[in-house]
Amino acid sequence: MLPRLALPLAAIVLLTSACAAAPADDDALEFRDTYTCGTCPPNSPRTNDFRLPELRRSGLPNAEGLYAVGLRDTNGTLYAFDAVDDEFVARDTNGANVASGGDLVGWDLVVSDGVNTIDIHIRAHDAEIDSKADNGDPISAYALAFDTDEVPVETLNLCPDFRDEPDRPTVTLIVGERYDPEGKLVIANQPDWVTLACEDEALFKMKHLNYGPNDDFDGLGAPATVAQRQATIKMITADYCGSGYSFTAQGTHVHWENHSRHVAAVGLPDDAKFEAAWTADGALCLGTPRLVEVADVELMCELPPCDAPSYPGAEWYTWDGE
Repeated sequence: MLPRLALPLAAIVLLTSACAAAPADDDALEFRDTYTCGTCPPNSPRTNDFRLPELRRSGLPNAEGLYAVGLRDTNGTLYAFDAVDDEFVARDTNGANVASGGDLVGWDLVVSDGVNTIDIHIRAHDAEIDSKADNGDPISAYALAFDTDEVPVETLNLCPDFRDEPDRPTVTLIVGERYDPEGKLVIANQPDWVTLACEDEALFKMKHLNYGPNDDFDGLGAPATVAQRQATIKMITADYCGSGYSFTAQGTHVHWENHSRHVAAVGLPDDAKFEAAWTADGALCLGTPRLVEVADVELMCELPPCDAPSYPGAEWYTWDGE
């Protein structure tokens, strides 16, 4: 059995990168939320902004040097770490599935930086989170928490926006795909990798909209294409120019609707202002941005005004949430 040593709190808290906003006034917009719309969902400028964004099934380190040591049961027995069908799986020495999904509640996910280890407590599991798409299956999420090295010890949710709710399921898994947070890009066909996506951030929202690489998108078992997933991330993060720069702030509300209309713009007011049509490359056109001014976007790229009811090739359409 491995020693149960705690990493310093600073080694597990969220990354210190600030929310991206308008070039003209980053500091003012970083903490600005707009909650004027009761029916449209909030967007996010962050694709996966916390300290444990991904792990490898093989046990090799991720970019931060952290790796999964294994899954420890309530009796202290350590099993091999795996993930299949967007669920954690504990395997014995013969590779047999010992426990997965909700059966792992009460267990610990043990991770290490090569020197110290930390126990990530699996405190809850919810397999029935309703999809935001009318043709989507429910998704699942785990409540993952860790203990601080402070006195008195605090147990905190792994997701930064929910630190004070350690029993809230906020982490959904995306197996077999990675994401570039700087470019807001999909890195497909990565079978060794498991992305841990936090609620209220773009990758969780993408999966919640039935666009995950392991979701039944077409009703016949096939997922959305890489281009469709990337368009979804660009739309959620307001990456108009397709460069990876997000012209929004956490919690800003926006109405969205996809091409198939399985995700409809619920409660769209008659006077809603059209924002953009979206592809994997960003916005095809720009109307009224959800947070900044058109002039702010023009400092980075030139986009034609939106002057048509629909755009060939667009995966998403958005309207501001005012």
